[in-house]
Amino acid sequence: MADRTGYVDVIKNLLDQGYLVTAPDYEGLGAPGLHTYLNTDSQARAMIYAVMAARALVPEAGARWAAVGHSQGGQSAIGAGELAAEGRGLTYVGAVAFAPGTAITANVLIGVAGLKGWAPYLGYMAVGIRATHPGFDYGRFVGADFLNLMPSAEQDCWDQWFINDTMRVNPTPATALSANWQQDPAVLEFMAASDVGSRTGRGPLLPAGNGRRALLGVPTVHTASVLARYAGARTRV
Repeated sequence: MADRTGYVDVIKNLLDQGYLVTAPDYEGLGAPGLHTYLNTDSQARAMIYAVMAARALVPEAGARWAAVGHSQGGQSAIGAGELAAEGRGLTYVGAVAFAPGTAITANVLIGVAGLKGWAPYLGYMAVGIRATHPGFDYGRFVGADFLNLMPSAEQDCWDQWFINDTMRVNPTPATALSANWQQDPAVLEFMAASDVGSRTGRGPLLPAGNGRRALLGVPTVHTASVLARYAGARTRV
């Protein structure tokens, strides 16, 4: 099977160097329930617990471990560094985050809402809100552009959701987002739960990007401020 993401090549390279690699699903993927999309602590713990489980299965594996991820996985890797003390019996050595997700702010959401190639992420975010707030009305967050498509957002993978389900949507901030989303308590809690970089990492962090979009959702011109946030939390970058 062709590896369109490049992840298989990364994993193979690590395996060839003698590393034990775990690639866990997040909550709600491959199991009942909704995906806790962009919930930093949920994703970070998925990484940490996967390493603990792998060592239980392979007792001869070493205790030293690192977190590596891209995009949402990059956010998870940074979060894993922040929560690394929860890894009983493990020695965390650092993280590599390729174009990592950053903390979701009102400005980020408004910017995403007007971009055809990015606005569908709002649907996934809405699912993430309902995952931690059962019964959450999607109409409190997404607007008319995506509201009727939310059953697909709950179950479809990236390529189907972005290419098949939402291809005909031409979003604007006024139609992709609901009118009062910035005052909604559940939305505000979701934004807070997406926070990454404000807590001290337990090891060094190497964020990497492609130059044009060095950090996911953050144009290169703003990268310095994001890195300053990590430094302010006393994370070695």
